[in-house]
Amino acid sequence: MSTPPVPPSEDTVPTSDQGPSSDKPPRVPRWVKALVVIAGGLVLLVLILMLTGLGGGHGPGRHTGTGVSPAVVITAEEIAPGGEV
Repeated sequence: MSTPPVPPSEDTVPTSDQGPSSDKPPRVPRWVKALVVIAGGLVLLVLILMLTGLGGGHGPGRHTGTGVSPAVVITAEEIAPGGEV
């Protein structure tokens, strides 16, 4: 015959292998902490670039090389019948 299991005594202190105690909230996983640190670093980097102006100007002039997009306007007087100018 086997002996019945002995219930734990009231003065038993839970150890880490017994799981979290009921009076403490669960811990944040390491991958969540890592993502928060990486996201915070990226936000800080973007703020530094914006405040110092090191990010450069944005817009269509950034890709044309001159800084200004040329305006092209064709009027009806410039278009002759038959395609002649």
